Amino acid sequence: MNTLYKKQSAYSPMSNGNPDYHAYSDSSVGWNFFRLHYHDFYEFYLFETGVPYYCVDENVFPLKTYTLIILPPFILHGLVSSQPSDYYMRSWIYVSPGIMQTIGMGLYDFSTFFKESVEKGRFYFYIDEKAAEELKKRIKMIKENMHKKNPLDRWKNAQCIAEFLSLVYEIAKSSETENKPIIINETIQSVLNYINNNYAENLSISGLSKQFGLSPSYLSREFSSYTGRSIYNYIQYRRIMLAKEMIYSNKPFMDVALECGFNDYSCFLRAFTKATGKTPREYKKFLSSWE
Repeated sequence: MNTLYKKQSAYSPMSNGNPDYHAYSDSSVGWNFFRLHYHDFYEFYLFETGVPYYCVDENVFPLKTYTLIILPPFILHGLVSSQPSDYYMRSWIYVSPGIMQTIGMGLYDFSTFFKESVEKGRFYFYIDEKAAEELKKRIKMIKENMHKKNPLDRWKNAQCIAEFLSLVYEIAKSSETENKPIIINETIQSVLNYINNNYAENLSISGLSKQFGLSPSYLSREFSSYTGRSIYNYIQYRRIMLAKEMIYSNKPFMDVALECGFNDYSCFLRAFTKATGKTPREYKKFLSSWE
């Protein structure tokens, strides 16, 4: 049974003060494993070297040079590895749903295409060097200009994002290869899958331990190593993730609280605010800025 090493590092997405997009392209000498996390926006991730595996929801995929991954909002993902790496090189761009709509200019719905592509299992692509360099070129241009306030620079970035999305669209549309997930830790993977299908229920470490024939201490230790989170924290995280998605679809707050496994609204309010830094009402107002 392999143990995955992850540091308890938290992402701070869109931390550059720009709520619409963010780009990054660089290498690191040494790096942190990010525990399983998700975003409220799209991420397009291009891997080059340094990490053997990537987890999307509960599925783990092998990383190869020039792997492109499409990650819509509310999809759990993160790096995983059996050994720490000394060198890590990658590029990515975050794009808000609002910008995705703007780029489409009412002529094409990129959001729907990428969501449907992921639902069909077509979100993970091994691309060639030429395609990767075209994507990196645009990511670097967006990165260089994203702090500039000049309207012309902002227009150039919008143009670059449009070109980037068009390239990803062509890759996803033309690819005929379906990449199959692999299993690294079969036992903990089974626990993770079970929680992912039942996290709105009344789950406990003792109940899960009995169900899977494991000691509570072993289960807690291995699960934390695998996901970067305690079982309790992971269950709460999945509940809040579902709550944010339901708020995004305009469900009433009380319905959201109950359907996500919280006993009452006050319990949901405390958990949601602690996890997101926003009340449900404030979060809904934040979402309206995308429209």
